[in-house]
Amino acid sequence: MVDKPTLLEYFEQKSKTLLASFELSKQQNASLNLGNNRENFVKDFLRIVLPPRLKNIYDGEIIDKDGKKTGQLDLLIIRDDAPCIDYGGSNSYLAEGVFAVIEIKSNLDKEKLLEAKKTLEKVSSLSINPSSVILGSAHIGRPLRILFAYSGSELHTLFSNLSEENAFDVFDLVCVLDKGVIISRGRLLNASFDKQNKDQTTGHNFIIKGNASALGFLYYYLVQCGTSFSVGSISVENYFQPLSQWGSIETIFPK
Repeated sequence: MVDKPTLLEYFEQKSKTLLASFELSKQQNASLNLGNNRENFVKDFLRIVLPPRLKNIYDGEIIDKDGKKTGQLDLLIIRDDAPCIDYGGSNSYLAEGVFAVIEIKSNLDKEKLLEAKKTLEKVSSLSINPSSVILGSAHIGRPLRILFAYSGSELHTLFSNLSEENAFDVFDLVCVLDKGVIISRGRLLNASFDKQNKDQTTGHNFIIKGNASALGFLYYYLVQCGTSFSVGSISVENYFQPLSQWGSIETIFPK
């Protein structure tokens, strides 16, 4: 008999707590409050359990060196050395400083999946300075792109929706708290996972059922990749080129 993973029971109980909090919040009629609550529950949980360098969790948009902007995103996990641009409200963060993007839905169906796909495609199109990429054993070189929902369609239905839209390259994880998680292959999981979990795999991607899996693999991915981004300093040089466009340049020689 295979022993249970050490953290399985923890994530089973924690997912129940998160779902209960969300269900309670639905008693509020204002849709804005419901949207804020669903983001805050995830944000508060991650700020407690993630290591210090991953506790910078905000909303906002991302801008890259070519001037492309993503528009407002639900949750951004930011490197603790990440520069931002202040517009007097939600900030814009330079692409090199963003560790992960999490889009959050209350109930995930095909319509909401396509909505999240459209949003995260803007993240996937960002140009990132290669000298600033996230490095290490869990190499990704770009922000993680994650979709998190509290409830939703059956995982196999969502998997079919992803296949129909050829969307597996857009999402690293699709987490549905009351169902489980869909994982795009080629990130942290490898061939050994196939051999151990033949009944849980579909093609080159994975379905793992159970609400513990939804929350647990969100945590697993963030922590595993998060241990690797201490390498690679952020340079803002490309955001200031060409320098000649800032104004007339005078060269002053010392007397």
